[in-house]
Amino acid sequence: MQSSALQGLVAALVRCFSIYLGLTALRFAVQGVSFHSSDVHYLHLGYFVVTALLFAGVAIVLWHFHSAVAGRLLPATGDDQAKASALTGVDFETGLIGAVGLYVAVTALPQLANHGAWLFYDRELLGIHRAVEGRAAFVGSLIQLGLGVLLLLRAPGIRRLVARLRTGGT
Repeated sequence: MQSSALQGLVAALVRCFSIYLGLTALRFAVQGVSFHSSDVHYLHLGYFVVTALLFAGVAIVLWHFHSAVAGRLLPATGDDQAKASALTGVDFETGLIGAVGLYVAVTALPQLANHGAWLFYDRELLGIHRAVEGRAAFVGSLIQLGLGVLLLLRAPGIRRLVARLRTGGT
């Protein structure tokens, strides 16, 4: 697979990811509308609006700049022969670790927003036991986001660590 074909594939995957984010924004918008029309109002409508706008904004940016994002995700190569060569196993493992980190971080964002919204509600409505559970869930989502960002940003170092553990340090 040549470099331009690889960049085209990654750009298509970035567009697929933007579609996923757009559908997530739509889900939050529909939930907000159905919540707003119900009789029980224990969540603020702003939670749904901000979350839907956040996901929609990221989806639109990724949709329009998919080629630039794909170019930034791929490793830079120096000479023409390296540009035309196939994707190496090292690059594939690094990209895979980064993709897993991106997925973990993105799935943590809606949970983090949800648990963060629950932290600000009346303790009498939820009870003190639910308030403690809400704080624990919020911290868990923060840890998940941190692990995702760590995997995304430190993928080459993690790949080298896994390779060293696989070979026994030799």
